[in-house]
Parts: sequence; C-alpha cells; structure tokens
Amino acid sequence: MGNRFYLTEIRCSSQLLARLLFSIKIDQNNFLVDCIDLSTVNFVMTTDTAINQFWSLVSGVFRLNTETFQTINNLPLSLIASILVVLLAGLSQTFGQSVMLFINRVRPVRFLLSVAIAAVLFVFNYNFWVFSTWLVAEWFFKVSLPLTEVIKTLGFSYAPLLFGFLMVIPYFGMPILVVLSIWTLLAI
Repeated sequence: MGNRFYLTEIRCSSQLLARLLFSIKIDQNNFLVDCIDLSTVNFVMTTDTAINQFWSLVSGVFRLNTETFQTINNLPLSLIASILVVLLAGLSQTFGQSVMLFINRVRPVRFLLSVAIAAVLFVFNYNFWVFSTWLVAEWFFKVSLPLTEVIKTLGFSYAPLLFGFLMVIPYFGMPILVVLSIWTLLAI
C-alpha cells in the first residue's frame, strides 16, 4: 500500500534546535535529518526592495536593460512599485493634457470630463496590455506566467511615459508622446 518511511537517525542535540537548519533526505528505508549549525553559516541578508531601488529600476527600464526586468520580478514590493510607475505615468500624461486644456480655456465641466476620460482610457490601455499579454503567453505559447509577473513587468515598462508631461510642448508634444509610446513598446 505505499512506501513507509521510518525515522532511523537524528544527528543533532535538542539544545541547538533553535539554531539548526534541517535538510531532509529520504532513502528507501531511512529518513535522515541532517542538522547544520547555523552559527557556522554566513547569511547575506538584504533589505533591498523595489521601493528602495525605485529610481535605479526606472533608469534600467529607460536603458532597456533586461537584467532590470529580472531584478524587478525578484525584489519584494515590486508589485507596489510597478503600480506606482503606472500611476505616476498616468498622472504625468494627465498633467500634460490638463495644461493644454487649461491653455485652451476649456470650461470646467468639460475639463474635468476630459481628464476623467483620459484617466479611464489610460487604465483600460494598461489592463488591456496586461491581460492580452498574459492570455497570449498562456494560450498560444503555452507558457505558464503568473499574472503578477506580467503586471510587474508591464508596469515598469510604462516608465518612459513618466515624461508624458512633455506633450505640453507646442508642435513637439505629440511627436514626443509617439516616441515615448514606442519606447514603452520596446520595454514591453
């Protein structure tokens, strides 16, 4: 009815139990627990998070550095940092659009409506990219990607849009926005 494993050997004292790391090995007839004294092992503990390294990660995305994207998916709090990038990019674009609306003396109701619609479209655009990328990877390429990794990667890919406020520059605003969108596409 299945294999039975017996505990045949334990090589550690109970006084060191709080300082020990157990590695379990299962053989045919033995269940071995090897104990290692943690006081003899050097640990490298890091307090780096994606929030602490936010600007270095953003600059890595600007340079289209592939190692940056690997780092993003391994750092703690990277989901929050990626959502922060998307939020700041949306605010930057909204600021650029609102300045243009203000210069054109748009009525307050239309101003608020335009800004709200732009914000909704920005969120829809981001969510569309996330879910379409995830679905294409799952269905067509049969690659199992966690949705959170797609959210993190695409969130930081929106970093070039942090310069979206530059769309306020006369005559060059829209070409700058096109270049930033292409830069974002390259980062994706």
